[in-house]
Amino acid sequence: MTVSVHFLQAPTRVPWEPTLDKDKGFVLRSLSVPQDIIDLIADTLGGAGHVEELKACSLVHSAFLHPCRKHIFATVYLMPIGPPSDVKGTAVLGGRLFRVLQQSPHIASYVRSLSIHADTAPDLDWMLKSQEMSSILDILTNRNLRTFEFQTGAYSLWEFVAPSIRTSLTSLIASRQLEHLTLRGLINLPTSL
Repeated sequence: MTVSVHFLQAPTRVPWEPTLDKDKGFVLRSLSVPQDIIDLIADTLGGAGHVEELKACSLVHSAFLHPCRKHIFATVYLMPIGPPSDVKGTAVLGGRLFRVLQQSPHIASYVRSLSIHADTAPDLDWMLKSQEMSSILDILTNRNLRTFEFQTGAYSLWEFVAPSIRTSLTSLIASRQLEHLTLRGLINLPTSL
């Protein structure tokens, strides 16, 4: 089966009835599209890497929220200063991801792959010493995280990593769910890892 999703123009007749809410604008009260079709739309967009379109769909109706979030948060690139232009996932600034996970802890269950990169001294400082970083790792440990990538642009001694982050990294590495692990830039790692 081939599915094509196009967002060129609004259909002339829709299978739902939008209503005007003075605070939220137009809101869909009911949706008469089968859930398997909604899931197929989200899977098609997610498979093609259309994160912005998934975000838009997640706002259409609550029926789209879970299937879209499953793809939006599947691959997260955590960067203190912002993403490169070739990111094929959701790029999030470190502090923002921490706040999102605090406010909506269930989002952690959607994250399958987490990539953390830092190149500059302030970014390395945040990555290796901040309590937010430790908390993010703790929240994602023993959830559904399958791939973890931790890269520093300069070599950093394991001894200079904050104890809370060392503990969080050790727990994450020991997690049974973790299938792929990349640690670049950290030196003098204990052999027990």
